[in-house]
Amino acid sequence: MLSASPVAGRPVDLLTWTGRHVRRNVAAAARFGRWALDPAAYPPAVRGVGVGRFHERRVPLGGDGDPALEAGKRTNVERIAALIDGVALSPDRPFSFARVVGPLTLDRGFVAGRALLGGCLVPSVGGGACLVSNALFAAAVELGWTILERHGNSLQHPDVRLPELDATVRYPDVDLRFAPDRPVVLRAAVEGEHFVLRVQAAGAPPSVAIRRVDIRELVEGGQPFHVERVVRSVDDGPWAEVATNRRRIIAAEKRHRNCWTCGETTCWERKASLGVR
Repeated sequence: MLSASPVAGRPVDLLTWTGRHVRRNVAAAARFGRWALDPAAYPPAVRGVGVGRFHERRVPLGGDGDPALEAGKRTNVERIAALIDGVALSPDRPFSFARVVGPLTLDRGFVAGRALLGGCLVPSVGGGACLVSNALFAAAVELGWTILERHGNSLQHPDVRLPELDATVRYPDVDLRFAPDRPVVLRAAVEGEHFVLRVQAAGAPPSVAIRRVDIRELVEGGQPFHVERVVRSVDDGPWAEVATNRRRIIAAEKRHRNCWTCGETTCWERKASLGVR
C-alpha cells in the first residue's frame, strides 16, 4: 500500500502522528457506517464458476528492493489472490476490495512487505496489496466497467507499472470499488514470477479507448509533482474521466531507502516498522 507521510524523510512530531491516526479512525468509523446503511453497495464475497477467458492481465512481482520485503510482498499477493479467486460480480453486485479482502493483519497470515511512505521504503504488514489493486483497477478501466471509488497513489515511483491506472487501498476507508457491465467471475493467482488476473464472462468485451490528458509537472512547496487526467471512451461513446492523478515525484536517491537499514532514530514511521519483522 502506498500513502504519504506529511513530513517526508524527517521526524514526525507526536501531535501530528496522533492527529493523523485520529482522522483515520474517524474515516474508518464512517466507512463501517456506510456498510451497515447500504449493504448492497458493499457486498461480501460470493463465489461462482466462470466460463471462457474474457480478459487477462499479468503483472511481474519482481522488484529490486530489500529481499526480505520482496519475499513478504509475494506472500501477501498470494494471500490476496486466494481471497479474490472465484469471486462473482454483476452490475448489481459490485466489487469492494475492502469487503472481499478484509484487513491485512498478522493474525490473518499477512507479513511485512514493501510499502512507500513519505518517500521511504517502509516495512508494512500487507505491503504489496497495491500490486493487486492496481491490476484490478486497470482491468476495470480497460473493460469499460463503472468505477465507483478509486484513490490514486500520492507518490510516483518507477516500480509501478501503468501508474496512470493505479489504485491505493487501506482497510477499510480507502477502498477500490467497481461494477462490471455483465456477470463475471474473477480468477487470481501467483504463477511463477507474475500475479495473474483473469476475468471470465460470456460474450466479447467492449471496445475501449484510453487517453492521458492535461499532463504536466509542477512544483509546490519546493516539491515536484506529476499531474494528469485519464479519460475513456467505451464503444466509440463520449470521453469520460476515470482518474485524476496528482503524485509527488520521489528523488532518485530516496527510491530505495529502507526503514530497516535507515540510520534515522527519531522517525515515527521507522519506529513503528521495526516491530513487523
